[in-house]
Amino acid sequence: MAGTKLSQVLINIKGKEATNLFFNPIFMDRDLEPLFTFIPSVPSKRDMYFVKKLENIVRKAGGCGFEVTGNTEIFQRPFQTYRQRVGVTMCYDELVDTALQELLNKGVDMDNIEGTLLAEVLMERVMEGIMLDNQKLRWFGDVDSTNPNYDSTDGFWKWIELAVAEGETPRYDSGTGALTPGAGQLILQEVYDQQSDVLYGLPDSEKKFMVSKSVYQQYKQDLKTFGGGDAGLNFNINGQQVVAFEGIEVIEQRRWTNILGDLGDDKVNRAIQTTPQNLLVGSDQANAGSAAPSLMTWFDMTLEKYYVKALYTYGTQILHPQLISAAY
Repeated sequence: MAGTKLSQVLINIKGKEATNLFFNPIFMDRDLEPLFTFIPSVPSKRDMYFVKKLENIVRKAGGCGFEVTGNTEIFQRPFQTYRQRVGVTMCYDELVDTALQELLNKGVDMDNIEGTLLAEVLMERVMEGIMLDNQKLRWFGDVDSTNPNYDSTDGFWKWIELAVAEGETPRYDSGTGALTPGAGQLILQEVYDQQSDVLYGLPDSEKKFMVSKSVYQQYKQDLKTFGGGDAGLNFNINGQQVVAFEGIEVIEQRRWTNILGDLGDDKVNRAIQTTPQNLLVGSDQANAGSAAPSLMTWFDMTLEKYYVKALYTYGTQILHPQLISAAY
């Protein structure tokens, strides 16, 4: 589930006095396997092979001999991951002359935070940062971007926009302005109506709507205004309220709005309908939970700093553009 993480660590100061070391809150959209398909052990590039469908190959029979009525075509698309790196450091001097100085090692080891609670705190923050950045890159990464926060891999929206440009994925223009009453429901209806037959043919239970904050909030308001209260709500997933449209779960991707603002993109009214099996995430790691690496840590006696390092690969691809319907 999406949510905000509030955490703290109980520490002892001055021997007996207990206090808390608070973590700044973080918000993360609903994540991990339910919304995409993770492919482990992809160190760099893997080719995906496809066989085009055959149609209009039946002809009226007559006479002898073999007549060619069609040819099979096999094509490939690359599924590429890119190397990611993380480097974070902490200097003990930031804690000197504060109450937290008691958490440091003593004597000549004071500058080395290895084995202390502070090292554990730093490790947890680094892992959370990797997960937040992976989520951002997964949707909006673009190796052609000039923004270093987004140029380390390609994300789903880049593939979606390319597929739209090539006529493989339908798109509804949802505008850039604030949504008016009824617009949230309209956007979902348009995305639903324009879907390809092959996407329509999948069971509703296998499909998801993923929408930006503006679309989600307006749709919920539209349900109250036009839909008879909770007409679009179900209460059948672990006792949690689920928003749905045409029987398909609608999932808010709340971070999209802030990320688009960071990118200077005003197309904030976004929605896609697809199946999680169609959204591929690859890494050289073994599971999606971190796509996250084991971390390397060390202390440099000369620089008197504690270091955390990570190296891993990460990338995305869309399996079938025809199994996506989009609005932006």
